Amino acid sequence: MIRNRLLKLSGASLQTSLSLSFMIMSVVVLIVSAVGIYFGVQDIWQKRSEKSTLQLFEQLQYSVDVMRHDADKVSKLFLIDPDIQEYLETISDKAIPSPKKSREGQALRSTRWRPTKTN
Repeated sequence: MIRNRLLKLSGASLQTSLSLSFMIMSVVVLIVSAVGIYFGVQDIWQKRSEKSTLQLFEQLQYSVDVMRHDADKVSKLFLIDPDIQEYLETISDKAIPSPKKSREGQALRSTRWRPTKTN
């Protein structure tokens, strides 16, 4: 009788210990897998982020180069075109009068539109 009881307890404890060891091994495998997946995904995200940032900087560099090239073309056009040269020379030769001393400025101020009061 005692022997049967010990066999039942040992059988139950064997079943319990096997179940417990299976659960522990499963948890360990899951944790190791989760850590591996985490670091793998983190590495992928970091590489994609670096690649995206590099592409953005390359696009920005290209846009700045295009804008600089267009500005150079416009400045060369200003230097080459005789009409523009003449216009720039006439502007630099003339001093622009201030509106206070100019009669035209006073005439413009007097003819400026003012809102009328309505009754």
